[in-house]
Amino acid sequence: MNPGSQQFKVSVDEYLSQRAPEDLLVVYISGHGIRDIRGRLYFAATDTIQSRLTATGVEALWLMDRLEECAATQQVIILDCCFSGAFAAGAKGGADDLARDLAEISARGRGRIVLTASRATEFSFEGQAVPGSTITGSVFTAGLIDGLTSGTADVSNLGRISVEDAFRHACNFVRRHGVNQTPQRWSFGAEGTIWLAYAPSPQPKPASPPVPFTTPDAASGVIHGLDGRRMPPSRTNPIPRRSHQVSTPQQVPPAGGTVIGWGGRNPSVARAFATVLEFGRLAVPAGLRGVTAISAGSRHALALTADGNVLAWGDNSLGQTRVPTRRLRGVRMIAAGGAHSLALCADGTVVGWGNNNGGQAKAPNKLSEAVQIAAGGWHSLALLRDGSVAAWGENRDGQTRIPPRVQDVVSVAAGEAHSLALHADGTVTAWGRNNYGQSAVPTAATDIVTIAASGSYSMALRRDGQVISWGRAPTGSVPRNLAGALALSAGESHCLALGSDGVLHAWGDNSYEQCTIPDGLGGLIAVSAGGTFSLALVAVH
Repeated sequence: MNPGSQQFKVSVDEYLSQRAPEDLLVVYISGHGIRDIRGRLYFAATDTIQSRLTATGVEALWLMDRLEECAATQQVIILDCCFSGAFAAGAKGGADDLARDLAEISARGRGRIVLTASRATEFSFEGQAVPGSTITGSVFTAGLIDGLTSGTADVSNLGRISVEDAFRHACNFVRRHGVNQTPQRWSFGAEGTIWLAYAPSPQPKPASPPVPFTTPDAASGVIHGLDGRRMPPSRTNPIPRRSHQVSTPQQVPPAGGTVIGWGGRNPSVARAFATVLEFGRLAVPAGLRGVTAISAGSRHALALTADGNVLAWGDNSLGQTRVPTRRLRGVRMIAAGGAHSLALCADGTVVGWGNNNGGQAKAPNKLSEAVQIAAGGWHSLALLRDGSVAAWGENRDGQTRIPPRVQDVVSVAAGEAHSLALHADGTVTAWGRNNYGQSAVPTAATDIVTIAASGSYSMALRRDGQVISWGRAPTGSVPRNLAGALALSAGESHCLALGSDGVLHAWGDNSYEQCTIPDGLGGLIAVSAGGTFSLALVAVH
């Protein structure tokens, strides 16, 4: 309790050095968190002088280094202090190849999970911040203790509580008490389930299973449950066998969210001028609220609000951000391409604007049964209600020449000059430009639930959580298990994947910081990767 900075370090270091590989390591720190002028997090000790943080505080990166050296393969870090979300800044993500191999043959979970009481810019409150509450300590800690001691966090009635279940219970506890802080969760090299505690007693099972929250898949527009499975048609409102659900604003939280953007800024000023890249145009407009969908194009972006308005920003050299408001009626979906934009209206028609040199912004006149859209570099696609596909725009590489076998389709995706279709049986068909193999679907692409395409490559997510890519795909730390992922998005040279646990993964080219995920980013609803920038739709609490 209340150690000096040196005692703090010695105690923690001694504890970590004594751990064995099979141990479950839990580090819990509750106290004051302080950030320096560069945004780095320090834990305050009794002898910490705020003006001398480097010499008298305990830097979060020091703890991260000690954790890297610790032998324990299961590490749970719980930080309950102000600005604790800044802990993940500079953290090393991902396990090495040996750790992954061991995880695949072991039934035990492994990796590091960090739980923080607040975001990088938020305070962490104690009981006095909750009017009329009997909480005497931290609200976040009180929520964790409540879930562990009462057993209510054991939502699956297994007699044990996972880290994820304990965190979810604490989040609900904080929200229930109306405290203005947002707990965060990160995982590094995590595989399987890490169990935190035994439950005192199994909880009674509910009379009927809860209805899963559904969210639009950012890459496909098809509605999935949190486990990645397509949601069955409602019995009270049956849908014809070959029809498809449309991602509407009602399938995300009613209040919508706000948009966070990053990337688009090249550290090399000379290179930025050479590519004529203007970061200011890519900056997300301030004050966006009630957003239900996002789409990132090559150098522009779109957002759809709950009231059906389409917002656009970025490069407008070809009119791609000049939204034709009078022509849009009840917009349900948006898609940003190379230099053109598309909107799917409630009546199944598609409206386009921006670059139309190849006819990509002008949908066929008879098109009125569309349920999903995709915008490529110089062409456009629409999934029709009967499971067929319509295509228009540039056809120099056959990207709009739809093969006869493209039927019973549930999702479409468009790259720079190639097209993808996901069939109801989980197979994928590709056509168009194939100079890098982007249209040569590998045999491993079976049991697919999500597809994405951009530039000269294609991606698909299998039901077992494996990401498959072909063509000139970005390299990097591709996540190994994304079962039930909420979104998979392909940018020009980088990729984004949003796991069902809310963790965002990014890999590929980072020359413009498009893979540098902002500190403390949480509450994600959807993500979208553009040319050299990334977007995230974040829930507003």
